Amino acid sequence: MALKEVFQHSIALCDIDPQLAGVTCKQVWEALKTAYLNRHEYLDFFLDSKPLKTETVGKKEKIDLEIKLSGQNGGQTIVEHHELDPEKSITTTIDATAAGTESQLKIVLEEASEGYALNFTYSQNLDESQSEQSPEEKEYRQFLFRAWTWKDREICKAAAAQLEKDVSAGTVQ
Repeated sequence: MALKEVFQHSIALCDIDPQLAGVTCKQVWEALKTAYLNRHEYLDFFLDSKPLKTETVGKKEKIDLEIKLSGQNGGQTIVEHHELDPEKSITTTIDATAAGTESQLKIVLEEASEGYALNFTYSQNLDESQSEQSPEEKEYRQFLFRAWTWKDREICKAAAAQLEKDVSAGTVQ
């Protein structure tokens, strides 16, 4: 089965913090990378994150992380495979788990009218042979999309906070 896009949305960083309109792409990239790879620090359902492997291939950085989840998935551990294309995108692939199918999130850093925006695209392996979704499945999907939107907004808030910290400390030019 091939990955199929199931949900996509964008968040402008200046909607999170209007003062971020004048920052550089490199500054946004470094803040996004730090905030995204450290989601366990601010998202309650990520208990812990442990690096498994890091390598650089050309300009791209590949990072595998073991993530321990909480809540309904309490104690479940997943492995995320991240491919970072500097100042462009982060692609995260999660292997199929007992709870579902292989999935992928691609975050693309885009120039917006005022600063930068993050475009989030979710894809999953879907069983095309399955019949039409039941009303319960459709309702669950809508819940999932709202949850993803909330989580992505939290990532943007963390990136904005990291960016403010970096800019005030002068660590990224």
